[in-house]
Amino acid sequence: MNQDMLSQNLPRVAILLATYNPNEDIFVQIQSLRDQDYPNIIIYWGDDGSTPYCLKIIEFALRDLEVIRLPQNQVGPTRNFLNLVKAAANEEYLAFCDQDDYWEPFKISKHVKALQSHHNIPACTHSTSFLFGKEVKQRSQIANCPEHKLEKLMVENCFQGCTMVLNKRAAQLLINFDMSDVIWHDWWVGLVISNFGISLYIEGTDTYYRIHNANAIGVPNIRKRLRNYFARPPGIQYRQNIALLRMFLHFERFDEAGQVKIWLRNYSNSRAMRLFYSFQEPFRRSKLLEEILRRISGILKQP
Repeated sequence: MNQDMLSQNLPRVAILLATYNPNEDIFVQIQSLRDQDYPNIIIYWGDDGSTPYCLKIIEFALRDLEVIRLPQNQVGPTRNFLNLVKAAANEEYLAFCDQDDYWEPFKISKHVKALQSHHNIPACTHSTSFLFGKEVKQRSQIANCPEHKLEKLMVENCFQGCTMVLNKRAAQLLINFDMSDVIWHDWWVGLVISNFGISLYIEGTDTYYRIHNANAIGVPNIRKRLRNYFARPPGIQYRQNIALLRMFLHFERFDEAGQVKIWLRNYSNSRAMRLFYSFQEPFRRSKLLEEILRRISGILKQP
């Protein structure tokens, strides 16, 4: 069976490529897409306001691939990725793609295989990534909470977008609800699909995540990470969990709605209430330093 016939027999996977002023590393990422052993893919490309020179680089990198290009926008990485989900919501599978990483050739086929037995419900996969770059010690980035519990997902993002693939049912669930208060696209997708479908953690590394100080997230500099956190609008995590609460009420999931209401009450506008609750709540983050920072910052500013 030739490659064209094989492609016709496989459900199509939409690669959701979000770009912003990439350098030559984008050629490594795009070549790893060409090298996938899964032949039926299409690129949905959303650019977040790159310079004309960088756009030429991206266009050249994508020159021989099937591409659907969204109108250029300047909305930031989260909104860019969510716009791509909306555009590709009728595709069978969708995979988030950063502009400067590297994928193992078996990545798409491995994730699609895991999702195929869950085609009747919203489902997503995520896996371990390998961090690399000039400014960081190379190491594996293992998912913090593969059990996907609501109480942890409300306060910590356990999903790394560049390792995630979701099915059509997941995409269509997501676009039917308000996403205006989402902090990070991968956090919201993981939070929603874990509670209204199934999230699957896949063992092993299939994505190499390039770390540098220009990353939107995952920057190696702790001071920049703190600065990024305090630059977030006050109460955005609070509003994200209100959006989750509305979804639970819509589907009459009153037990889970009650859990979210408790969190919302304890993280109200009252700094005194947040201080009191910080001594009462259980340990939620996977790393002690991040838990301490979360509690201190949660007292100083409404999350």
